[in-house]
Amino acid sequence: MKIVRIAFVLVLLAYLAPAHAADAQDRNDLSGYLISHGAIVMPYTLDSNRQMNAEAVLCSCEQRCSGVSLQYDLGDPDNNINDELKEKLSLTGNEKTLNKLYLGPLAPLSNLPISFKNRKGQGSYIGARWMEKLALWFNFGAQEVYGNVPSGVFEGYMKKSELHYRTIPLKTFDAYRYLTVSINGKKPVSFLIDTGAPRSLIDKNYAESLGFGVSEKQCLGVSSQAGETRSCVTHDVMSLKAENEPLSVYLPAGFIELDLNFVVPRLHIKGILGLDWLERNAAIMSLPENRLYVPNMY
Repeated sequence: MKIVRIAFVLVLLAYLAPAHAADAQDRNDLSGYLISHGAIVMPYTLDSNRQMNAEAVLCSCEQRCSGVSLQYDLGDPDNNINDELKEKLSLTGNEKTLNKLYLGPLAPLSNLPISFKNRKGQGSYIGARWMEKLALWFNFGAQEVYGNVPSGVFEGYMKKSELHYRTIPLKTFDAYRYLTVSINGKKPVSFLIDTGAPRSLIDKNYAESLGFGVSEKQCLGVSSQAGETRSCVTHDVMSLKAENEPLSVYLPAGFIELDLNFVVPRLHIKGILGLDWLERNAAIMSLPENRLYVPNMY
């Protein structure tokens, strides 16, 4: 979900770089272990806006194909295609249905029409429903995506790994993934998991109800579906629990306070765990299993 585009941030550059806390050797072992069991490992890259990018090939119904860079956006159930790519594939009028989607070396999706939205001002990305169809896993500590992961293989890896992983079930609603979390010991609320959000967010009104303060020196201009606004950062999220499992809240850049009423209104979302949190905590997410695995590093 392209909720926030940061226009100006008064934070140290070092704060923006993710700290991959999982041991590098452990990450390499996981990739090798999965490959040895038939899984496919696909690195992802980050663009200048810290959006996850994958190399893909899209083919129109007329078999016109084009190599593209697609983002992974778990915060939107639907796919999206921008005007530049729409023109490149010679899609006319309101036609936004493609015939094939190749993602890395995975077998192509081609047995049913692949629909794309054409939202203005947004990039081209794969939404949550199609990531489900591809049965993807994400290793945010290693910046890798896994496909064709056999059932039970990751559990076998956890038994041999030196890291202890906490297993947290994800809740779903219309392809959205979210957690019920307790902040600072308060009543549990819903937090969305969003790979399309480079920064983690907390609802401004909810933060005010908890008496959170903000750092006026860390304010920024943001644009979202709610329009242009100025938001500040809070560092008052001191503890976070999901399913009674403690989660790290160490984000040097803090949580951005933003009105989140427009985000999945039926879920009453009070916060978003974005890519900064997922990478800093070296989380592993399984869409086929609807689970989040977080190494116990603190």
